[in-house]
Amino acid sequence: MPETYTFYIDESGDAGTSRVRSGTEGGASPYMTLGGVLVRDSDAHGVEQFLTGLVSDLGIRTLYCADMNHQRKVHYARSSAAQPIVCFGVISFKQTLEEYKEDIGDEYWRYYHKCAQYLLERLGRFLQKHNIPKETVRIVFEGSNHIRLSTFQYFVSRCQQNPVRRQTALLSHIDTSNILTAGKTDVPLLCLGDLTAHALYQCVNKAQHNYGNPEMRYAYELRSRFFASSQTNKILNWGIMPIHAIGDLQLDKDVHVFLRDLQSNV
Repeated sequence: MPETYTFYIDESGDAGTSRVRSGTEGGASPYMTLGGVLVRDSDAHGVEQFLTGLVSDLGIRTLYCADMNHQRKVHYARSSAAQPIVCFGVISFKQTLEEYKEDIGDEYWRYYHKCAQYLLERLGRFLQKHNIPKETVRIVFEGSNHIRLSTFQYFVSRCQQNPVRRQTALLSHIDTSNILTAGKTDVPLLCLGDLTAHALYQCVNKAQHNYGNPEMRYAYELRSRFFASSQTNKILNWGIMPIHAIGDLQLDKDVHVFLRDLQSNV
């Protein structure tokens, strides 16, 4: 029988688009990131045992980054990089939405669905490269109001039927019937999607508690697990997709250079 896989997806930031916070006004996060982690099902038990041990070692109740301090997150990311996983992510800056934000109105889940489309395109590229049949890959989103499952499945199927972008054609490697949602407590490995999304979000998050400084350490520790070009080992536009280009994200210069040059083997 062929190997089977599961792709675990979570987000950081939020999907709200109608009111985005600025320096003077509150609202939704200016950025949203999605993180996905592909695990061979035959490896899943061992990875889950590693995570259980990590909870004990760190003296915490759950492996969700929002509940951890910096030192714990560094250790979590560094030790996870030794696991048999493949990481993917997208980064979206909501100021680039322009007319699209007006089009979707209060239906913020449509924005989440669009970002998820781009994440699945990255997965599709990996499956194509490694000749992994789509029927063997289960895709699990962390269940929330951001994802309307049947609507998203239909949306992906429409994209497959009419791929308006070259990258959209990669969705042909996704089996929409294998897309589902689950609770964090029901599927322990969803925490790895949270870790990946959080690592990318902190690259763009200028939080007050961090004096407005983005934190790239977690993404740096995970770098060896991201899907990358086999020729250059560069991760950008392979395992990490900026929507739609890195220049659109309006990053600090050091973050721009970090993501642009990030390689999986160094």
